[in-house]
Amino acid sequence: MAAHRYWSARAFAPAAGRSIALSEFHLFAGGARVDGAATLTAAVAPAAGSLADLRDDVLATSARWPSAQDVNLLWDFGVGGAVDVDGVRVGSGSTGRAEFPVFCSVWFSDDAVTWTQQAVWAGDYPGARVKIAGHFGWHPNDIAVVAQLPFVGANGSAAFSDDVAGNVWTPAGGAQIKTDQFKWGNSAGYFNGTTDYLAMPSQGSLNLGTGDFCIEVWFRVGALTNHYGTLLANGTPTFGTNSRFLMVYGNAGPVVASRGKIGWGGDGSSLGNPALLSTTLVTVGAWYRVKVMRIGVNALMFVNDVLEATVNLGLGGASDFGVSGTRVGNNGWDGAAGFFQGHIGELRITRGVGEPGDIPGYVRHPVPKKTALAQALQPEGRLMSQLYTGAYTGLRLAAAPILIRGDFLTGVLGKGNGRIRGFTLDYVNPLNKPYRCRVVLMREAGNLVVREQWSKADGSYDFQYIDELQSYSVVAYYEAHGKRAVVTDGLTLANGKVELLP
Repeated sequence: MAAHRYWSARAFAPAAGRSIALSEFHLFAGGARVDGAATLTAAVAPAAGSLADLRDDVLATSARWPSAQDVNLLWDFGVGGAVDVDGVRVGSGSTGRAEFPVFCSVWFSDDAVTWTQQAVWAGDYPGARVKIAGHFGWHPNDIAVVAQLPFVGANGSAAFSDDVAGNVWTPAGGAQIKTDQFKWGNSAGYFNGTTDYLAMPSQGSLNLGTGDFCIEVWFRVGALTNHYGTLLANGTPTFGTNSRFLMVYGNAGPVVASRGKIGWGGDGSSLGNPALLSTTLVTVGAWYRVKVMRIGVNALMFVNDVLEATVNLGLGGASDFGVSGTRVGNNGWDGAAGFFQGHIGELRITRGVGEPGDIPGYVRHPVPKKTALAQALQPEGRLMSQLYTGAYTGLRLAAAPILIRGDFLTGVLGKGNGRIRGFTLDYVNPLNKPYRCRVVLMREAGNLVVREQWSKADGSYDFQYIDELQSYSVVAYYEAHGKRAVVTDGLTLANGKVELLP
């Protein structure tokens, strides 16, 4: 995740009523507070207290806004200043649960003009004048998780939980949780490179098919001596065209071009010449985030949020990690040559949805209980007043909802399972060449701006989890052409321009 000069917290939703009271609001990265060097401003000054009360780490002082819509906080780290943010700490005031925010979104920018959403923060009321971390990193794709290993536990533990999908992972060798190295939280999985791996029996949910998917892994290599340091693979006993794998290639690997790089294979690719191969050369002792996804006919690889490889799979290229079981830390095909040595901070697989490369700021994902009720909630409308306040452990109906924010992100007509995607292509010579644009999705009823993102290097954009029963316009701004805009309007479910997510 890259550092950015500007950070903003906005879209605050109180537990009840309209007002918000905060005693603290701090930005964190890697467990350390980072907002101290920034200048904090607000779109609307608090009616009581001051912005300084949000920074002094004194819970007895607080700032209060009569309207949550006015709470738009901005941190400016100055010219040459930039930080990464992977969490926030929010302090409650003395006015009770009703004025505590159960939800806000966190954004970043490099010019204070174009903003990108980092993540959303969710927390339950902790009591008067208490500072909490809550949860940072909800994303609509959480409901599509088919495997998630957070590697959380005590040092030396051999228990590997997968509470989201309910998978059972069995350790082999000495695979264990260790606290000597970690990227998020206080622990990571450790594999010794000779005997350690995790195995899961055949699981149909990991048959990703030819649809969209996303595989995310944080890892730290301890050595690159083996041919193939396997991060993830299906359990096929012999390598073949149906094999699927995500690997870090060792410096002694048989294919020189792959040595020290990250590869994702399958779809007819060979073991040493994967379908996707990073340009990054892995350094022993450094943490890396690799994200492999399929969106439409394309498979893409991002390393530390930078697109490094793309391949067109066409209409075929099915990916099945569950056909004969799944392994982490060893591929099951090459004996000693296929073991991974080092730490894995988290592994996460979503099925049916890819995660566009502009979704920034990977943080340790929360661990909701993946139940039918969880999937029934609107993906970005989980926080609907007192219907949901905190980590999902069961739907709470403690009181009738007072504030419903269904229209805030997704509209109020449908279920929020709509999707609009397409490509931005240049309209001057050379015609139809992919062009990276700022793309805005507008709901035509009331001209409401619903989402905004940048199209990718290949021109693709993808707006997911929108109200499928609304009519939309997409506006693409061609910045290098003086922001000359191209508008596509009248996008509806009836004419096929709005799709339904699985």
